[in-house]
Amino acid sequence: MINKLFPRKLNRSLDSKLRKPEDMIDAINVVIGDEFSQEGDGANSSVGNVGVLKPVVSNRGILNNTAIDQLPIDRIVKIIGSVTDDRIGVIYFFVWCDFAPAQGVYAYDQYGVLPGSEGECVRRVFTHPQFNFPQNGFVKGDVVHTGDGFSFNLSSDLDVFSYEAERASIVYFTDNVNEPRKLNVYRAMTSIELEQDDNYNLYDFADFITACPKTPVHPITFEFQSDPSRSVSDFENRNGFQFAYQHIYEDGEESAISVYSDIAVPPAYVQQGTLNNPNLVASNLCVLTIPADVDDSQVRSLEIDKIRILAREGNRGVFYVIDEVDSVLEGVPIRPVDVEYQFYNDRIVSAAPVEDVNKMFDSLPKRAEAQAVVSDRLFYGNYVEGFDNVDVQAEITPEYQEREPDFFTLQVDATPHVFPTSSGFVGPIGPLSNFEPPQRAAGFRIDTSNIPNTILENTNISIEITLLPDRHLHVYNSEGSYHGSQYAFDNGIGLNTPLNETISESYQSPGTDVAPFFGGNLGVVAVSSTDNFPKWVTTQGPLTGSIDVTYGTSAANPLIIKGGELTFSCSLITTENIVENAKQRLSAAIAAALSSPDSFDEQGFDLLNVQNLSSYSFNLDIQDEEVISFSGDESKFLINAVGDKSLIESNTPVDGINTATSTSSLNYNQSLAPCGYFIVSKATVSCSVSSETFVNIEGSGLEEFENSSYIFLNLESVDVEEQDIKTCIPNTELLGNIINWTAYSPQYLIDNQIEIEGEILRFYLEGVDIESAQDLNVSVDQRRKCVGYLNLSGNELFLNREERLSRLEDNGFLISEYNGFTLVDGEGGLSFSQVESSPINIGCISPPIIFQGSFGNGFILVTPDFEFGGASLEYSFKALGGFPFFTPTGIGSSIVVDMTNYTTTDDLVYNEDLLSEIEILNYSSSTVGLSDSNRSFKSAANHDFGIVFFDERGRRSSVNFLDRVYVGGYSGAERGESKGRVAMRFELLSSPPEWAHNYAIVYAGNSSTDDFVQYTTGGAFVASESDDDDGNIYVSLNYLQGNANVSYSGAFGAVSPEGANDLYTFKKGDKLKVISYFEGGDQNKIYPNNYIFDIVDSVDFGKEVDSNPLVGDDIFDEASDLAKTGRFLVLKNNSTAFGFSYSDVRAGGNEIQTDQHKWNNICLVEVYTPSKIQDFEDRPYHEIAFVGNIRRNIITDPSDGSVTEVDKVYFPSEFTLNSGDVWWRRIPLNTPEFGDDADDGLFKFENLIQDEDSVARFKDFFVESKTFNDTFPGNDVNFIGRPNLVLPNAREIRRRSSVTFSDKNNYATTISRFTSFNASTLNFKDIPNEYGAINYLLNTYDSLFVVQEDKASAIPVSRQILATATGQEQIIASSEILGTQKFFAGDYGADNNPESICKIGNNIYFAHKSKHQVYKFNPSNGLQVISDKGMNSFFVELFRAANEAEGKVRVVGGYDPLKDEFLITVFNQETNEVEAIEYVLQPIGINLIQDDPVEDDDDGVGIGDDSDEGDGIEDDGGSPGDGTEDTDTGTGSL
Repeated sequence: MINKLFPRKLNRSLDSKLRKPEDMIDAINVVIGDEFSQEGDGANSSVGNVGVLKPVVSNRGILNNTAIDQLPIDRIVKIIGSVTDDRIGVIYFFVWCDFAPAQGVYAYDQYGVLPGSEGECVRRVFTHPQFNFPQNGFVKGDVVHTGDGFSFNLSSDLDVFSYEAERASIVYFTDNVNEPRKLNVYRAMTSIELEQDDNYNLYDFADFITACPKTPVHPITFEFQSDPSRSVSDFENRNGFQFAYQHIYEDGEESAISVYSDIAVPPAYVQQGTLNNPNLVASNLCVLTIPADVDDSQVRSLEIDKIRILAREGNRGVFYVIDEVDSVLEGVPIRPVDVEYQFYNDRIVSAAPVEDVNKMFDSLPKRAEAQAVVSDRLFYGNYVEGFDNVDVQAEITPEYQEREPDFFTLQVDATPHVFPTSSGFVGPIGPLSNFEPPQRAAGFRIDTSNIPNTILENTNISIEITLLPDRHLHVYNSEGSYHGSQYAFDNGIGLNTPLNETISESYQSPGTDVAPFFGGNLGVVAVSSTDNFPKWVTTQGPLTGSIDVTYGTSAANPLIIKGGELTFSCSLITTENIVENAKQRLSAAIAAALSSPDSFDEQGFDLLNVQNLSSYSFNLDIQDEEVISFSGDESKFLINAVGDKSLIESNTPVDGINTATSTSSLNYNQSLAPCGYFIVSKATVSCSVSSETFVNIEGSGLEEFENSSYIFLNLESVDVEEQDIKTCIPNTELLGNIINWTAYSPQYLIDNQIEIEGEILRFYLEGVDIESAQDLNVSVDQRRKCVGYLNLSGNELFLNREERLSRLEDNGFLISEYNGFTLVDGEGGLSFSQVESSPINIGCISPPIIFQGSFGNGFILVTPDFEFGGASLEYSFKALGGFPFFTPTGIGSSIVVDMTNYTTTDDLVYNEDLLSEIEILNYSSSTVGLSDSNRSFKSAANHDFGIVFFDERGRRSSVNFLDRVYVGGYSGAERGESKGRVAMRFELLSSPPEWAHNYAIVYAGNSSTDDFVQYTTGGAFVASESDDDDGNIYVSLNYLQGNANVSYSGAFGAVSPEGANDLYTFKKGDKLKVISYFEGGDQNKIYPNNYIFDIVDSVDFGKEVDSNPLVGDDIFDEASDLAKTGRFLVLKNNSTAFGFSYSDVRAGGNEIQTDQHKWNNICLVEVYTPSKIQDFEDRPYHEIAFVGNIRRNIITDPSDGSVTEVDKVYFPSEFTLNSGDVWWRRIPLNTPEFGDDADDGLFKFENLIQDEDSVARFKDFFVESKTFNDTFPGNDVNFIGRPNLVLPNAREIRRRSSVTFSDKNNYATTISRFTSFNASTLNFKDIPNEYGAINYLLNTYDSLFVVQEDKASAIPVSRQILATATGQEQIIASSEILGTQKFFAGDYGADNNPESICKIGNNIYFAHKSKHQVYKFNPSNGLQVISDKGMNSFFVELFRAANEAEGKVRVVGGYDPLKDEFLITVFNQETNEVEAIEYVLQPIGINLIQDDPVEDDDDGVGIGDDSDEGDGIEDDGGSPGDGTEDTDTGTGSL
C-alpha cells in the first residue's frame, strides 16, 4: 500500500505495467472502509476511513442456533435459496439435506420476532420429507402478508405461550422440480397438529405446503326427504338444482369449484303421472352430502377450514352461494367426515362471481422456475402445464332394463276413522274386571289397493298426514262405561257402520236401562296407587277440605284438551322386488314404521325417515276472574268435570250388580253431580300413532279388512306437559241452566274469597232461601264443593303411554292385551259442555243420564225433571239434535220423544257433520323410484363418451375419446324383450396415466336427435276427395295439444319447456316414428321396427267444410267429424309401415274409429328433429357427476419390506351409468278405450273426441321425455355439468418463455387470491422464445423484471407504456394485467443460473456463465457489463474453469448490506444420495406378497403386513435396497 487510499479497486484485465496506483489484482479478507468520519469527529471532518483497506471482520457465531440441534448429525446440508421478509427483518432460507425429513424452511430471526424466538436466533420453521428439494437446484421465494392477523395461545401446566401478529406471513417458493409451494410461517411454528404425524397424514401435509389449492373432484350427492315440521315445499315450480362446493383453506385460499352434482329434482315431480297435484311436501328437504373421502380416497384434508356450498337452478342458471359450513364438525373425530347439509331453497343468497364459476381448476403451474409477487399478484415464469393425451381402451354396452308396468297410479290413500282398539284394558291402578265396551281410537286407515301387485326394488314410498280435531281431543275410559255415539267405522262403501258395543251391559239389566254421568270406572288420571289420586281442594263454602277425585270416566265426562295440528310421516325404500302380497306387505311396513320405528324389521323394506311423535302447544291465556260465556265462547267446550272418586268407585257396577251402599242407589247413582270443574288453559301435547290389533266385532263390517290392503292406525295421546289448570265456577239460573263460567287460578282461590253469582249456587254454598228449594236436594254435598281447585298430587294431568306400559309390566300384566284409552274428536262426543240448548238442564244441577233405546240403536239424553214437592224422579226424553246420533226425522231437539214409536233405525237420520273422527287436514303420498331409475339414454341414437383425468391437485386433462355407442329402438329386433329404460355398462380396459389420481366420465350427448316429444296420436285420415294410391297422411295431434277438453296441454295443463301451450312446433326436416301400439285391447302391445315417416307440414283444420279436406260431406257432423278438426301432422307415406300406411288409413274410410289402421290404437309415436352429424372431436363433452379414483397395485417383499409397484388401475374399473340424457317417467297418456262400436258391433279403440263434451282418458304410461315434468316451463334439464373439449394435440408442455399470473389479492377480505389462477381469463403472456427460457422474475414496483437465458426486459403490470410525440415513454394505467414488454439493450441474461440474480435497492445483479459476464441493471443507466471493468479476464477464467469441471455449475449471487457489496460465488455442485423422501401417490389398491400372488382383502392392508394401509406414501429407495413404505396415513381398498 502506498497510503491509506491506495490501492482501492480490483483490475486484473490490464497488464501490470499499465496498472494505476489505485489498482490491485486481488483482495482477500479485506474491505474498503466507508465511514466518512471517525467516532467523535465532526460531521464535516475530512478525517475518516472512506476508501481505507481494512481487514474483514471474521464471521460471528449465533449463540441461539436451534436449527443445528434439529438437523441430523453427520448429514450433508445445502442452502439452495433464501428470501428476506423486510417487514419483520427475518431471512428465510431453504435447506436441502440428504435425510429428506430435515429438508425445509429455516429462518435467521435477527430481532426475535418469530413465535417462540428469544432474541437473535436461527430456527427451523418447518421441515417435511415431501419437500424433496433439488440438491443442485435453486429455490426462489417471495413473502406476502395476508389476512386480518394471527394469534396463538397455548397453555400447559408449565408455561403459557401466546403470539400475535398483525398479518400472517406466507412464503411462496418454487424449485422448478416440484409443485410450487407455500408456507404459513406462524402456523408452521405454532400448530400442534402439524407436529403430530398421527393427526396430519401425507395428503394433509401436501395441502399445507402446496401452493395450488386442490380442486375437489368428487361431486355432492343428495337425497330428498320430508321434513314434517314444514307444511310447504320451496321446490314448487323449480327447474331442479345442481350443487357444487369449494374448499376454504385455513390460510384463506379458495379452491376452484368442484365437479357439479347430478340434477336434483323432487321425485314427486318426476313421477307425478296422472296425479293432479304432486306431493311436494313429501320431498320438501334436499339433504346434501359433501364427501370427506370416497372409496378410501381422501377428498378433504385437515387444512380445509370451511366448505362453501353453491347451487344453481336447472342447467343454465347462475350459481349462488347458499352457505358456508365447517369442514370438521363440532363433536366429531378430528378427521373430516361427510358433511350433511339440509337444503330447503329458502335462503336469501348471493351470486357467485362468474370468473369463479368459469374456473374449472386452478391453473397454477405444475412446476415453475421463476416466481415473483407484483401488484398483489403472484407470477410464475418458465412453467409446466397440460397433460398428454391418453389412448384409453374401454368397452361400453347399453343395458336394456325390464319395463315397469304401465297404466298404474302409485297412490297410497288415507281415510279418517274411529274404531275399537282392544277387548281388554288396564285402569289407573290395575286391571278392572269389566272389559266392555271396547276402547275406541280416532285415527286413519291406510289403503294400498292402488299399488301394483309387484313393487320393484329401490322404490321410495313416502306418506305424510296432518290431523286436526274439529272440536278438541276427548280422552276417556270406556270400560264399564259408555261411548257417546254408535259411529265407529267406515265399512268401505261410503257408510259409517254403527256398533252395538256402545254402552256397558252392566247398565242394561231390567229396570236399570240408564247410565250415570260418571260411568263405571276410575277415569284416566295419572296415578300409580290408591294413595295419590288427584285432589279437589275446596276453599270456600260449608265443606272446605280435599277429597280424591277423578275425570275422564265416560263419554259424558271426558278429559278435554284443546286440539292442534298433529303431523306424522314416514319414508320407506324397497330393498328387493316385492312380488308377493305387495299391497299387504306395504301396509304392514307403513304401520310398523309409524307405530314402532325403533324396532322396524319388515322384510324387503328399509326405513329412511319417520316422524311418529308429533307435538303442539297452546295457551288460552285465561286470567283470574275471566268470564267464559256459555253462549258463543269456544272455551266453554274445554271445561272438564271432576267427581268424587270414593262415590264413583263404590257405585261402580261389577258384573251387572250395583254395589252402591245408598238406600236409594239407583236414584243416587243417576244423580251424582260433579264436585268441581276445571279448564286446561295451557299445555304442550304430544301424540303418537299405534297399530295394535283392533276388535273384529261380528256384524260390524270389519271382517272384510282381514288380510287386505288396509291397515288401521290410531292416535295415542302420549303426554300432556307444562299444563296450566284453572278452576271454572258456574253461574246458573233457577232451572239449572248455565249462563257462564268464571275462571280462577288455584292461588287466587287460596288467597281470596270470591263473590258467588247465581241463585242456585248461592243456595248450595250460602244457604240463601229459594222458593221450593226442597226440589234441589239432589247430590247436594258434591255441589257445595265446586269453589276449589284441582291438585294433581305431584302427578301429571294424564298418564303418558310409556309410563302406563311400564307400570303394567311392573304389575305382571301382558302389554299385548293393552291398547290405551279412548281418544276421539269432541265434535262427536257427549260431554256436558257440548249442549247449547238452554231447555236441556245440565251441569251442576242435573247431570245428564244416558238411556239405551228399546230398539237397540241410538242414544237419548235423559235429564231429571224435578217436580216441586215430589220425592221421586220422573224422566223426560229429549232427542239430541246437537249430537252425532241417529235422530228422529223432523223432530226438534227440544221435543219430548216417545221412543216406543221407533222400532228400527230406518226412521232415523244420521248427522254426518258431527263425527268423533279426527279430520285429516292435509295428506300427501308419493311412491316413486330412486333417481337412477328415472333416467335413460335416448333410444335409436348414438351416444359419445370420453374420459378426463385429474392430477393430485385436481387439474384436469382434455377429453380422451372413449367410444360412440348406439342405443337401439324398442322393436324386438333391436333390443329383444327388454322395453324399459337404458343404462350404460362401462369396462375400462387399459391402464391410466402415471400422474392421474382421479378420472371422470364425460358425455357429449346423443348425436342423432336434437328435439323430440313422445305421445299418442288421435287417429289418422286422408283427404276425402283424394284418389291417389300414395298420398299424404294426416295424423291428429288432438291428444297431445290443441283440444281444450281432451289434449295433454288443454285438459292436464302441460306446457313446452318454453312455456307455450303447444308441446310440438313443426320444423323442416322433422320425422315421426311409431314406437308402439295395441291390438285387441290394452294388454297386447306391439313394437314395430323402423316405422318412420317424413313430416311434410303441420296444419290446422276447423269445422268449415270447405277448408277441411278431411270432412267428406257438405254438412259438418259433430259425432263423426269433430275428431277431424284441430292440429294435424302431414306425413309422407311409408308403404312398408303395415297398419299405418296411406292405403291402410284410406281403407278406414276416414272413420274416427276403425280397425283398418292402428293410428288410434293407443299409438305412441315420437316426433323428432334429427341432429346434424358432428364429428366427436367437434362436440363439447360435459361432466355427468361420475368421478372415480386411481389406485396403485404393489408387491411387497416380506424379507425386507421393499415395495414394487405393479401398475395403476381404475377404481372402479367396471360400473354402470344409470343417468342418461332423457327422463324415463310416467306421463298422463291419453289412452282410447277398447270397446264395442255401436254402429257395427265390432270391438275397436274408441276415439276420445266424440263431441264438445268429450273428456280426456289419462293413464300412467312410461315414455322418454326431455323434461322431468310438463306442468310448468323450463324443465328440460339434465345432469350435464361444465363442458370439456377434445384437443387432439394436447400434451404436457413447458412454456419456457411465458408468464402466468394469479387473481389480484384483496387485502380487505380474509380470502387469499394469490393462488387463484384462472385460465378462463387468459392469465398469461408469451414473450419471445428466441431469448431462451425465463430464469427469474423480480418485482420492480410497477413492472415485472424478466431475466431470460439471454435477455432482460420489463413488463408493466396493470399499466401500459405509451410513446409520446417527442419519442419519450410514459406509463399509464391499463386494464390489461401485463402490458407491452420493454427489452433492455444487449443480449444479457442469467444463462439458467437464477441463483446468481440479486436485487439491491434499484440495482439488479446477475451473471452469464457461458458469456463469462456479470451484469448490473439500474433503471437510470440500463444494463451494464460490470465484469468488463477491469475484471474481464478474471471472470473468463473463473467461468471457463467451472464450465469445464464436473458437476453442475452454480453461480450464487448475494449482497452484504453492511459493506454494500454484491457477492458472487461460482462452484461445481456434487450430487449426493437422499433418504426417506415422501411422494404423494395414489392409494394402494392391491398389495401382494412376493411369490404369493394372492389378492389382498378390501381393507388395503397387505397380506402378512399390518402396516401398509393404502396410504399413498412411498419412499424413493435412496438407501440401497430400502424401498420401505411409510405407514398409516390413509386407507385403500380392493
